[in-house]
Amino acid sequence: MKKIIVFLMLLMISPTVLFAKTVISGLAWETSPASVKPSTSTVYSEITELPVKGLSFDRLRAVVSLNNSADKKEMGIVLRYSLRIQLKNEETGEIFWEVPYHADTLRIPVVKAGITKDAKINSLNLKFKEQLKRLQNTGYVPVAIKLEIMLAPRKGVSEDGRIEESILPIMYENAPAKEPIINKLPIKRNKTQQEKK
Repeated sequence: MKKIIVFLMLLMISPTVLFAKTVISGLAWETSPASVKPSTSTVYSEITELPVKGLSFDRLRAVVSLNNSADKKEMGIVLRYSLRIQLKNEETGEIFWEVPYHADTLRIPVVKAGITKDAKINSLNLKFKEQLKRLQNTGYVPVAIKLEIMLAPRKGVSEDGRIEESILPIMYENAPAKEPIINKLPIKRNKTQQEKK
């Protein structure tokens, strides 16, 4: 009888303990100057707005901080993300969000217990430079780029803290084309355990 009771209790609690709880603790945009030749030691700096001049779109990347505060590691993490651009009609001044131009996944093998790990979405996967080429001579200019990201749902794990977004305003000659419609400001990236030391 006792074994049956224990078995039933495990069935009830197992969905919540099957996986450690990893959350998105921060989002940041980074790039490096276009004048610096790329190398394995290229230094990236965090930005809160994207100047059209002086930076290399080939080096624009997003950094997602994943924090696992549980006492056990979480394995097989899948980040799902999409990207969309906010456009301005140069004739009418109308501003609107396009539907997502790109969606993809990023797989993280493991986030160990009690640490924050950074995952990087590089320029090839952001595909922003291609969008700038697409918009040439269309009468529309990009005003902002939005990253929407989530950890793939898992049974027994709440989605609190596992879905986030970040908007990066685009600057033209040291002034924004127009204030973007922002429903959520970019999230500052938390420092990793290594950076805190």
